[in-house]
Amino acid sequence: MEEPRGDFCADEGCAGDVVVEKYLAESKVSASHVQLACRGPHCAFPVDGNELRVWNAEDPSCQLLILRGHHQPITAVAFGNTVDPLLICSASEDYVIKWSLEECREKVLQGSPPRGIIVGALLGKSQSTLTELEGHQGPVTAAEFCSWQAHVIISVSEDRSFKVWDHRLGSLMYSSSVLAASPLLSLFVDGRSQQLVTGCAAGQLWIFSVVEGHHYRCVTHVDLRKQGESFFTRRAGSHRCRPLGESQLPSASDLDHGDSSEVALPVLGLAPCDLSLALHPECAS
Repeated sequence: MEEPRGDFCADEGCAGDVVVEKYLAESKVSASHVQLACRGPHCAFPVDGNELRVWNAEDPSCQLLILRGHHQPITAVAFGNTVDPLLICSASEDYVIKWSLEECREKVLQGSPPRGIIVGALLGKSQSTLTELEGHQGPVTAAEFCSWQAHVIISVSEDRSFKVWDHRLGSLMYSSSVLAASPLLSLFVDGRSQQLVTGCAAGQLWIFSVVEGHHYRCVTHVDLRKQGESFFTRRAGSHRCRPLGESQLPSASDLDHGDSSEVALPVLGLAPCDLSLALHPECAS
């Protein structure tokens, strides 16, 4: 099923679901470690291995963009930092391709296949590779540039550690200890607070300070399962300070009556969130 789908409830009065399915895409190829890339209302993700799709969540009627150019499975997707033009970059073993969403949409309206610009080919085997950073003992699952230090890249891996690199010198600046028993899957670097957040497959988050002189010290550690249980317990009898349109959150006792099997909470992606847009005004202050 590849068409945008409506909410489960047809009328406005049935908005009690915490999560509502807006779109469903099926892929013939597993892409468990390829994270969604989101920027504003746009969401990009690989389907069937080497096909990139871009969906506009704000306007589901907008035609789904299907971008083809890779021959190998797409392993990473990221939006650019500018809004105009809005660019997206996809990477596979064969190519790194940069796409302009506006130009791609114009091509589709003209009846032509959208095309991107190949900015790299045969990664690790060609002269277009600027540098290759080696040191992780497992597959790299996420990497981010440091916005206030353009020469710095931070990466996380299935080896359960994060590393900080100087890509201009091709050198390792810092390597963390093993953080968990499960692989690290996601990473977010916040330029405003100069902190990095990483999440693992077992539902845990770590926040580290990247401020110069702080020596990458751990600011806090969060167990999402414990936090979730505490959240539902505190909010079970409360109807105040809930997301707009939400009728009632499930209580901890409601969750206990469900399936008793262990539920995995892998942290697949991290992104900033403005709570003032989700909570009532008196709760956001």
